[in-house]
Amino acid sequence: MFKKENQFLFGLDTSIPGSYSYDTEDLLYHAGGNTGNFAFHYGIVKEIELAKRVAWVDPVDVINSAGNVGIVPVANQVGPHVDMQQFAKIFEQLTSRFVAIGLGAQSDMLGRIGSVPPGTVAWLRAMIDRAPTNAPNVTVRGEFTARVMEGLGFGDNIEILGCPSHFINPNPELGKELAKRSKLPIRRIAVCAGHSGWTGLAKLEQSLARLVTVTNGAYIAQSDLPMVQLLRGRNEMSHDELRRLRDYILPELEMGELLLWARRFGNVFCDVDHWMEQYRRYDFVIGVRIHGVMLALQAGVPAVCIVHDGRTLELCQTMKIPYILASDYVDGLTRAEIPALLDVDWAEYDRNRATLARRYGDFLQRNNLVMTSHMKTLLEAMSARQEVA
Repeated sequence: MFKKENQFLFGLDTSIPGSYSYDTEDLLYHAGGNTGNFAFHYGIVKEIELAKRVAWVDPVDVINSAGNVGIVPVANQVGPHVDMQQFAKIFEQLTSRFVAIGLGAQSDMLGRIGSVPPGTVAWLRAMIDRAPTNAPNVTVRGEFTARVMEGLGFGDNIEILGCPSHFINPNPELGKELAKRSKLPIRRIAVCAGHSGWTGLAKLEQSLARLVTVTNGAYIAQSDLPMVQLLRGRNEMSHDELRRLRDYILPELEMGELLLWARRFGNVFCDVDHWMEQYRRYDFVIGVRIHGVMLALQAGVPAVCIVHDGRTLELCQTMKIPYILASDYVDGLTRAEIPALLDVDWAEYDRNRATLARRYGDFLQRNNLVMTSHMKTLLEAMSARQEVA
């Protein structure tokens, strides 16, 4: 077993202190391009004892001196959309052991992925070669990613566990709490804003934005740059860019009206605790952003993910996250349709969450990692609940 002082986070910070002073481009750089990244980094910090943090861009000698084992929060890096060759070269120079958590393969809804670049395969091999023990040292998001990894020759090195953000809330019966709240009137709706480049989802996005207006809700951006600029209330974009955003979100508004709307309903969060605290003000959360939806559920707020690609689909299926298919709502979603979306088997959500948590705990132990008291307490509470049941 490693000592907790020798375990380090190899990734982003879990928040951006002083975020108000950053221009939006710099802010998104520190968020890894998407503030949703904070969710799974935060989850890992809640679950694994970590003495320090180093970044992927830090010098090799700094990384090598950080500790004996690094925890690597990963995302949808497997696919033709990104070549991890430069990071493979970095990992090949590292002497610490590594455990990667939350890996996903990027695909469309039909599960088509294309060729994974050799640089990415080399990066995966470098991490796997630095496993702390003979046990698998990479967790993946779902069955699809597992099949892709098996095809790359890494089938024996992985474990399907979803996302670490699934275990942020200490309540072993979180689904029971969500079931109760699902029966309450839905007065205020928060929307996890989409990407302004996803024009095929424009009508759906517009229907969600109108729900924000009529329910005095919230419209929360994670990326892309223009969307985050708008919802931070910053005057950082061109007139043409603003017009494009207007046409995507609420085309019936004048430009000045959109700016006022964004200042009233828009938000961007750079701190997970604050994000989740704000969610408690709303009765329902919906959107295409899986981590925005995850944080709502972890805050005890009923939420539904709108699935538009294989990445979000496998996460929802692995963790029993309520979801709908974007293709079924291309013309939009009405307020009257929302109650039916919450006809969810929350007891199954709890059972599945407990199963994943137990497997996650076993995975950490097999890799000789020290868990936090939060994670130990959650596992004990889930075990006690199962014994009673």
